[in-house]
Amino acid sequence: MRHHHCEWRGYFAAAPTPFDRDGALDPVRLREVLAWFVSQRPHGLVVNGTTGEWVTQSVDERREVLEIARASVGPDLPLLVGISSIRPDDSVVLGRHAAEGGADGALLTIPPARWLREDEIFDFYAAMARRIPLPLLVYNVPAVVGFDFPTELLARVLTIDGIVGVKDNTPSGQRRIATLRGLGG
Repeated sequence: MRHHHCEWRGYFAAAPTPFDRDGALDPVRLREVLAWFVSQRPHGLVVNGTTGEWVTQSVDERREVLEIARASVGPDLPLLVGISSIRPDDSVVLGRHAAEGGADGALLTIPPARWLREDEIFDFYAAMARRIPLPLLVYNVPAVVGFDFPTELLARVLTIDGIVGVKDNTPSGQRRIATLRGLGG
């Protein structure tokens, strides 16, 4: 068993992923985007999340984004990477690559377009935490996955070793506040 303690705080900027006119990853523009974000002095950066268009990228492109990001932001700025995928094995591949590539943690949704019961969701996160050697954040993004985590399920998932927090993208501000209160801040 492992347990991660993360000292992350403040604002983590979610970087978009630029593509060229043919739809391919644009590494030059990505470096420019990341340099601008770093100049704004966030507390950390997120790549390959929803703003980073993870659903439109291949596994190889997502690996390249992480590599460019880690080299661009340097070792002192925490870097979180989205590793969500329709295929859980792709999430494991991306998570292990992220760990090897110097990411500080990873965002992980349940597989999109699946109708999972709450016990299956808990088992999914438990399995991912065992297989991915990074601190994991539950990424609650109902618009992408078709499921909005109840506070009670988030509290249960947060008991899993390796799960260190939640990025809550529920569309309801009242729900986010209720979740914060329900999870103790």
